[in-house]
Amino acid sequence: MGQKHLNFIQRTRIEEMIQEGKPLSEIATTLGYSRATVTKEVQRATQHLTGGT
Repeated sequence: MGQKHLNFIQRTRIEEMIQEGKPLSEIATTLGYSRATVTKEVQRATQHLTGGT
């Protein structure tokens, strides 16, 4: 995609697709990012929500 960081809309879409039960590989394909990028974003967001534990 040529971008270094995901934007708010992309992060929101990841959250929606996770709630819909979509696998990370499908989310990555839909957004045009690698599965690793999506996985890291989900981990980052989860750590943020749980206080880093």
